[in-house]
Formats: sequence, C-alpha cells, structure tokens
Amino acid sequence: ITSGFTILLDYLLIFGHGGFPALGVEGAAIATMCAEGVAMLFIALYSFRHAYASAEQDDRKLFNRKVFQWSRAHTLPLTKLGFPISLQLLASLGIWIVFYGFIEDMGEQDLQSAFIVRNMYMLCYVSVGGISTATKTYVSALIAEGRQSELLRTMFRLMALNFLGIALLSHGLWCYPEWIAGQFTQDPGVVQRTIDSMLVVLPAMLGFSVTGVMLATVEGCGATMRGFVIEATTGLLYIIAAWWMVHRAHWPIHWVWASDYVYFFFLGFFSLLFLFNGRWKYRQI
Repeated sequence: ITSGFTILLDYLLIFGHGGFPALGVEGAAIATMCAEGVAMLFIALYSFRHAYASAEQDDRKLFNRKVFQWSRAHTLPLTKLGFPISLQLLASLGIWIVFYGFIEDMGEQDLQSAFIVRNMYMLCYVSVGGISTATKTYVSALIAEGRQSELLRTMFRLMALNFLGIALLSHGLWCYPEWIAGQFTQDPGVVQRTIDSMLVVLPAMLGFSVTGVMLATVEGCGATMRGFVIEATTGLLYIIAAWWMVHRAHWPIHWVWASDYVYFFFLGFFSLLFLFNGRWKYRQI
C-alpha cells in the first residue's frame, strides 16, 4: 500500500499529471507523507476490525468501552521500552545528515557520488533491517521461553543469513560498479569517484552483517536504552572521524567513506561489551 501510493502520488505531484501542480522535489515529499498516512490508517482499521471480529460477544462490550481509553498500566511500560528505539532511529538519521553536510563542503561531484553510494546502502539495508527485526523477535522469544542455550546458535545463523543477504544485494559494487554508476550520471568524474567509493564501502557493509545483529540482540533482550546509548556514542565517534577526514586530513571522497569502518567497529565493540558477561540472557521485562 505504501509503495503503491508513493509511486502513484509521485507520478501525479512531481510531474503535474492528472490536473495536479508540478511540484518537483516538494511533490515527492508530499507523496511520501500521504502514502505513510494511508498506510497508518490501513493498519489502524485492520487491527481494530480483526480485534473486534475475533472477540466474543461479552468481550466486545468490554472492547467497545476500553478501546479508546488510556491505560497507564500498559502505556508507560511500552513507552519506556519503545522510546529509546525511536531516539535511536533519530540518531541514525541525524548521522547521515551531518555526514552529508561535511561532503557538501567537498564539492558538487563528491556530493553526487556520495548520494549514489547511499542508494546502494539503502539496498543493503533491505537485508540489515529485515534480519535486525528478526533478531529482536527471536532473542526476545527465546529469553521469554527460557531457551537461553539456543541464543548464540541463533545469533550466528542470523549473522550468516545477513552476510549472504548483503553480499547478494551488493555484489554489483564489485562486479559491475561502472554500470551502476552510469545509471545515475554520465559525468566521468562522478562515475570514477563512485566506483572508488564502492570498493571501499562494500567490506564495511559486510561487517555490518555481524555488528547489526549484535546491536539487535542488545535491543531484543529489552535493553533498549543501552541500544540507544551504543548508537549515540558510536555515531558521535563516526562524526568526529568523518569531520577529521574531510576538514583536517582533506582525504578524497572514497577514503572519507572509510569512516564507516569506525562506525561499524565501535557498534560491534560496544555491543560486545554489553553481551560479554551473558547476564543479558536472563533479563526480565
């Protein structure tokens, strides 16, 4: 639903078809917001309908009375558990904004190249995001069921799946980077910068297959505030490294992407510090 509405509204609002004004980039933003709103409405109606339909007659009366009531007993624990994850997502997006602010100071060609590489990053996040969500689900379920002995084996399997997923989705960065870069621009300077950056970025992406699962394990055991602290601390070190590479060392754009190694290393290192003693396996929420 989200994708379908995004494509349709992009077509209407960016180019001005169907009597709509041609809004360009602004139209793309409006289309995304509207599509997300439609998806949220669908989820709310679907959840409400199925919860009501599956309830017994007596339960429906209780459901009708309490569905719109605020429950402090349920809301506060969920907020305490979920709010750090929201902050973590905000921090991870903020890191990208700061990073591209640095790249913008390097020049137009470097900025164009960085945006092409970011598109490849988003492709790899298909695997990272999906496997991370699965990791949180498996870890929380195994702990709740008292099956702590299966946690490490499950983590290693998820890491292997994530590695294979990233390798599959990003193989073009090594196999045919010229063709990928050529789909975005015909500027030879931008193409060459993009190819050089891809060769630096891919090993870091593969490393993310391990560190991403480790961070998801921290959050899956219920330590969501620890996860946010890890993300925020790692992000700060990443920003410092990128700032030094751009404004002090004046490295070319492909070596500036080496700052990702700083990010993924410390993400795994801080997660490992939390997971090392094994007490996280017996947390209770």
